[in-house]
Amino acid sequence: MQTSLPPASSLFDLYTVWSGGNECPPVYHRWCAYSLVASIIGRRVWIDFGHFVYRPNIYVVLVGPAGIAKSVAIDIALDVGRRVGTVHYGGDAVTYQRLILDIDLTKELAHDTLGQEHEHRSLTLALTEMASFVNFQNTDMLKFLCRMFDAGNAPFLYRTKNSGEVTLTNYCLNLLGACTPGDIPYIFGQHAIGSGLASRVLFVYGDIPGPPQPRPRLTREQISAREALVARCATISSLVGEMTLSPEAGAAYDQWYMERMQRTHPDPRLSAFYSRLRVNVPKLAMLQALSQNRMVVEAADLAVALRDMQALERGLRRAFSAVGTNKQSPTLESMLQQVRLAHPRPVPLRVLVDGHLHLMELPQIKSALDGLVVSKRLVRGASEGQEAFTLGATELEGAI
Repeated sequence: MQTSLPPASSLFDLYTVWSGGNECPPVYHRWCAYSLVASIIGRRVWIDFGHFVYRPNIYVVLVGPAGIAKSVAIDIALDVGRRVGTVHYGGDAVTYQRLILDIDLTKELAHDTLGQEHEHRSLTLALTEMASFVNFQNTDMLKFLCRMFDAGNAPFLYRTKNSGEVTLTNYCLNLLGACTPGDIPYIFGQHAIGSGLASRVLFVYGDIPGPPQPRPRLTREQISAREALVARCATISSLVGEMTLSPEAGAAYDQWYMERMQRTHPDPRLSAFYSRLRVNVPKLAMLQALSQNRMVVEAADLAVALRDMQALERGLRRAFSAVGTNKQSPTLESMLQQVRLAHPRPVPLRVLVDGHLHLMELPQIKSALDGLVVSKRLVRGASEGQEAFTLGATELEGAI
């Protein structure tokens, strides 16, 4: 088959071609590509940070309103993963006990370049309706998902009354899920966003669909990109062993880490995201290197990882709009979204009032806008002689 794909296309470039031609928010495809690489590699590689050993498994949850094609984005990633044939996928709705057995059944042996043998158990959960899989009342499942994310060396022992015991060793779990902002308190708990499972999840918010596609069809270029992706992933799946940082990457990471430690993060809902950066940034940089069939993380890999985390950070407040006791939060988020969509053009006060009078009284709307200005999420100005609003520094600048 003829193809116009450059031979040196990166895995992420190939994935962009393969996943195009639909109305999913592009940010979903970016993070599904990360999840695909993580699922392909499983527990086979690691990076040594002293008392901490990081493996490139990640928990990604696509967040957005109903009908924004979250499940479509996940299915596009699964199409490639299943064609590669080395990824073990779990069930959509299983019990905590069944999940333990599913992970145990993935046992494989891999050999590094020195011939040393490495046992591993690697499973990926693909959950298009995450709220049907777990909720904050299912504490056993929540704790188990936390343990599997950490992918430590300590065995996990599970005893039953009738079936004896199962001991998991060398385990690793990836998760690619989807939910709406309203599902998040139900899944993770209204007051647990800053801890536990939620602190390990990369929440990817999207609410702006891609260009309209009335009758989408796969192009020859997309099919060629998928074939190239499958071949690239098969190559990556053979990588085994310890990864390292290049001297330049190590110096860049140290500088970023020390600068980040001096920053403050006023929104308590985001505290866990910032505290886990020291884990997730190396993981993403590892995945960038692995996507290029490298076991050495370069400074460019770290730069891309930081850029993607900054883009993720900008959507977190929208993802968490239903978290907290303020019943007006969804309305505030709606007003912010109206200004975001118009950016960089100012949005007149009358437009914001007209769009939200069915939700709040006029004094409440003005009071809410005052609060958004004080928090630097909006800037008050004027446009054509009328009071108007544009995005503020908190919305435009990340803390990463």
